[in-house]
Amino acid sequence: MAETVVAPWNLLQIAFIALYPASMSFTRMPSGMTLLALYVFLFLLCVPPIFIQLKLGNHEQRGIVGLLSTYFPIFKGVGIALLVHLFLTAVYMAPLISHYAMYAAISIIQEPYPWGLCGNAWNTPECVSKQQDDKLMTGLQQSKPDPLKEYASPESQFFNFEYLQLSDNIENISGFPVWQFNKTFENVGIPLTPIALVITWCLIFLFVAFGGRICGWILFILGPGFLSLMFVVMGYGYANLDRGPTNSFLQQLYSLNVEQLTDFSDTTDLITSWTEGFVLVMHSLPVWAAILPTMGKMTGTGKISRNISWLIVVLVYAVSLQLPQLTMAPYMGNLREMSPHMHYKNRSFSVPFTTMASAFHSLEIPHVYAFLFYLSLYIAGLMSLVLTVFTITDNVVDALTTSIDVFQNRRLCVNFFTAFVLMCLGVGAGILHTTKACWNVLHYTDGSVYSQADFYYCNVVWIIPCHCVRAAEVWNCREGYNGYMGWLCHSHIICIFPLLFCFYNGYTTRIHWEEDTRYI
Repeated sequence: MAETVVAPWNLLQIAFIALYPASMSFTRMPSGMTLLALYVFLFLLCVPPIFIQLKLGNHEQRGIVGLLSTYFPIFKGVGIALLVHLFLTAVYMAPLISHYAMYAAISIIQEPYPWGLCGNAWNTPECVSKQQDDKLMTGLQQSKPDPLKEYASPESQFFNFEYLQLSDNIENISGFPVWQFNKTFENVGIPLTPIALVITWCLIFLFVAFGGRICGWILFILGPGFLSLMFVVMGYGYANLDRGPTNSFLQQLYSLNVEQLTDFSDTTDLITSWTEGFVLVMHSLPVWAAILPTMGKMTGTGKISRNISWLIVVLVYAVSLQLPQLTMAPYMGNLREMSPHMHYKNRSFSVPFTTMASAFHSLEIPHVYAFLFYLSLYIAGLMSLVLTVFTITDNVVDALTTSIDVFQNRRLCVNFFTAFVLMCLGVGAGILHTTKACWNVLHYTDGSVYSQADFYYCNVVWIIPCHCVRAAEVWNCREGYNGYMGWLCHSHIICIFPLLFCFYNGYTTRIHWEEDTRYI
């Protein structure tokens, strides 16, 4: 077995590092039957692959590519494909996460919030602010309104038409957005979205370039920082906003329609809910990406950490999954009570950029809490990106140091150079996502990345059980693994069917920038 090169992460570090999937819950809030399906899939189907991937990485001290190269060299390409998928995910997620940082800066620099009023140069006649809400609805009740006409909130129009300055199609790139809503940004005179992207990738590079020990401690610091900011925002919401709308929102969010489980006359909603739960847990944890073997490698070779780390990852994910929506519940509940005629979606990136922005303005939330909210989103997203890029870097460095003799004693230099190359590639590939054609670029990138993920996972699902049987033979412990291997094989066989269903039907959690707020 290869010698451990970097110091292992302890269990406390693993507990905070495992918070990285929480960033997905801000834009995809599971509720009702979807939440039930998510937890069923998590504990019945995801525990075996999580356990075995962490254990394989721990025992062999290798990442996904090294593990497949050792036991099944013919499938080494699958491991490389998973790393490519991780990089593509980081390429299109980094610009989105950079938007959180920019919104944090906007919310603290300008008072009042720049997104809360109509009548600006970027607004259309369909824009309706909170001050116009009652007058508009009174007029609609006294007349015969056009049922097809839609009214947009100023927050959604600010995000689409001023912040992103969206173009009509992917061919119309027309440069980067330059903002005019604030004198500070206007005096800068240069587009800030690509600068935010470069800063994000520079932070990722600095956190990853100096090896697993430094990266682990940085993630260990970012984890409590994210939790602290979330609890501050959550505490203000529950302490200062009306409890009635908050409780109503939570009751609606967690309501479970039991009739779907007993009435089989129409199973469309039931299948949709369970498919959403499956897709969410597959793409947010993630179960069959290349991250878990690398996390197992970093936990050290101790018996306790080897057998406890999987439980920590599962439990932290199960708990942290609810933290974002519990934090946003007071704000979203009171917003819906204040604007009952507006329909605010609880999924997609309209949640932080439209719904929560509307709540901060309409409820007159102090700017510091809006700043802390968006900063916490940025930290959570940054943790996910850092762990993703670290996984790629560690696998590449392992491959180079084991195949080229001159690199064996220069692991830190190779790690530094690999992280730098990934940073340059990430900035170069992601810069198009910061132009005015970002929506169109994002649409195609998101669809291709998630379709690739479903295809890769279909391959990995049946490779891992074979891998485990081979590893058990090498470790001379096959008899002790018989019961567990049965659970593992059954979970993988069951998972292959919804994965194929998602891949065939193109069912993904794709991102949409369309108008997410309208009168109904």
